[in-house]
Amino acid sequence: MRFAIKQIDITPTEPSYLSGQINRIVKHTEVLDPLYATIIVLELKDQIFALLGFDLLMLDESLVDLMRSAVSLYTKIPYGHIFTIPSHTHAGPEILEEGLFGIKLQDVLPGYRESLVERVKQISIEALDELQDVHCYFTKVELKDVFTNRNNPNKPIDRYLRLIAFKNDQNAIIGSFANIACHPTILGPDNTAISSDFFGVLRDLLQTYYHFPVLVSNGAEGDISNRHTRISSDIHELKRVRVLLAQQVPLNLEWMPIKDASTFVQRDFKFKTFLQKDRMQAMINHNDHLLQNESDLDKIKLLNASNTVLKAYLSRPTEGEITIEYSILKLDRLIVCFLPMEFFSSHYLDLKARLNNELILVGLSNISIGYLVDKEAYGETYEGMTSPLPWSEIERFLNQLKVDLDDLDD
Repeated sequence: MRFAIKQIDITPTEPSYLSGQINRIVKHTEVLDPLYATIIVLELKDQIFALLGFDLLMLDESLVDLMRSAVSLYTKIPYGHIFTIPSHTHAGPEILEEGLFGIKLQDVLPGYRESLVERVKQISIEALDELQDVHCYFTKVELKDVFTNRNNPNKPIDRYLRLIAFKNDQNAIIGSFANIACHPTILGPDNTAISSDFFGVLRDLLQTYYHFPVLVSNGAEGDISNRHTRISSDIHELKRVRVLLAQQVPLNLEWMPIKDASTFVQRDFKFKTFLQKDRMQAMINHNDHLLQNESDLDKIKLLNASNTVLKAYLSRPTEGEITIEYSILKLDRLIVCFLPMEFFSSHYLDLKARLNNELILVGLSNISIGYLVDKEAYGETYEGMTSPLPWSEIERFLNQLKVDLDDLDD
């Protein structure tokens, strides 16, 4: 097994519109912390992979294609073995040509998308030149009081931070792939500063503690956030959360060795989509009624944002199709699943309970088709209303995914 990791600054150098909050139309006023792109190149016998992490909300299909094509051209890493993994920060620059949820409210900073492709190409070439022999290790740390299910804080969730580390021949860790499931949204809609938010705090802590670079990826975060655990939505809360994390992440981690054995599976899946337009209109009417008597500013912003998205969806075709690509990489006792969606935590817990091996789910991989909600949330929540996937299609996909995972489990 050979491994390399590289990081590069992708912070906009000019005022940029921020992405991730529908009703926030403003350019950033300051930079709380720099944004990074991080690449891991992993060579496993006769196969090689590139994992590209970004401190960005999400990526659209055209930009993902440009990045994967550039990396593949200059490194010869197969196109299908390249994964773009946004952190989902809501305090990064606008990056989507068509805007969040297909609602175009502001423009991307001219040249920013092109600069991302160039920087990705640069660090992929550098990483390929720095590949070295490594041994792989795994650990996980349970975190408490940091995040909950945002629709029902009493529901069970996965609380673990998972780390895959790579040690050189001198037994020193030279880099790590981290995975945690949570909307990284400590900073609220009033924020006008660039920030990698919660994931930046976590990465900084890990890199300060352990002195190796880390790529932080998001897991089954579809219904997970710090909505019910945060005290405020500003820089003071970022600092408080860092202290809370420092109290729970041990300085000395116990690592489990992972053998140099791998299997890679890649699949296509075609969803039939259907928008519940009658239920969407009913929710809009319900939100309008609530707005008449609501005085809490945070709730007003949430209701207005929900209505903005729902009204935009009403103009779309009721029925259609979406074809996705998803991938599974098995590393000895680890199963890493790359999914282009915001996966709900209950689905993850159900899949994980079936397996003997450790399951690491990487959500928002390459693109996102929206929320893969559970049955409880399907008809009643904002996520359920805006998901274009009928429940029967969600079940069909989950059943296919279970077959794939069962085939790899042992």
